[in-house]
Amino acid sequence: MKISRVLAIIPAYKSYPFETIESLKNQTVENDIIVTASPKMRDDMTYYISLGVDVIFDNSKISEPKGIRVVKALNNALDMVGTSLKDYDYILKIDSDMILQSNFLEYNIARNKDLMGMGRCLLIKVSKFIEVTDGRFYEKCSCDDTYLFAQFQAANADMIKWNWYYAPYEPIKHIAKCTQRELFITGFDAGRIGIRLSIKNIWIKPVQFIGYILGILYPFKFPVYYKLRKVRRLKNAL
Repeated sequence: MKISRVLAIIPAYKSYPFETIESLKNQTVENDIIVTASPKMRDDMTYYISLGVDVIFDNSKISEPKGIRVVKALNNALDMVGTSLKDYDYILKIDSDMILQSNFLEYNIARNKDLMGMGRCLLIKVSKFIEVTDGRFYEKCSCDDTYLFAQFQAANADMIKWNWYYAPYEPIKHIAKCTQRELFITGFDAGRIGIRLSIKNIWIKPVQFIGYILGILYPFKFPVYYKLRKVRRLKNAL
């Protein structure tokens, strides 16, 4: 049986990724780890650098939306790997506040899907990623995971969106805080992609819903059959 090679990328800005790194090192499938971290974490990352973890200290503009900064950080990590990306079988994009069970990679690689996961944790088959995206995450959309799913869907890829209750990993409890600007931008990009917002989003986060409605007027471009599906989803959402 072929042993899969996994490239794990951890964008770390607000949360220190120490427990995430430990859970990756305890996997039954070996993986190479790249952390894109804030410069303020430089001293704290010294120990993990000594263990072979590659760290990129990111100086991206604070004025940029958080989602855009994350996407650029992912591409910075891919730039570090360069043409060696083709030597990997999977990319694991994982937030710095996640802990994986030790069999996470083994379990999900065995499912042999092109794309699995949700925003905070994505497992992406490299061959399909290069085919669909040219080996780059799209830097003009703050909803990077949703846009990636849309790209893969338009390419008829084999995908699974994990359910939080059944996915084999456990999030660390925390309270994520978003500015009103970030909420507006994520709502705007969600509208451009054509995803459905829940009633909870409409009532609790009105600025996000306003962005969503405006985003519908400026949709991202996908193949025709995906556009038709998108129109049906928007009708259901509204």
